[in-house]
Amino acid sequence: KDYEHMIEDVLPLARCFYTVTVSSDRALQGSKLADRIAGRGVEAVYLDDLDLAMKQAKERARMQHCPMVAFGSLYFIGGVLEKLKEDDKK
Repeated sequence: KDYEHMIEDVLPLARCFYTVTVSSDRALQGSKLADRIAGRGVEAVYLDDLDLAMKQAKERARMQHCPMVAFGSLYFIGGVLEKLKEDDKK
């Protein structure tokens, strides 16, 4: 996947990125992605836990009155949707 090109497309649209690594042999390491983003001058935070990453991203979005956007593989987005459904039940 051409993640370098995708980064360039979304950098102007974001204030901060939270990255994680999904459990797949083919997954890009979240720490590497955060380093690439930070190297382009945008804040990027790597967290090894999806729950924590979503919690921090949602809190930041709430505090800054901006949307939270998630993107990645279908596998990753499925995990994000499950976490959002769990949060809605609380």
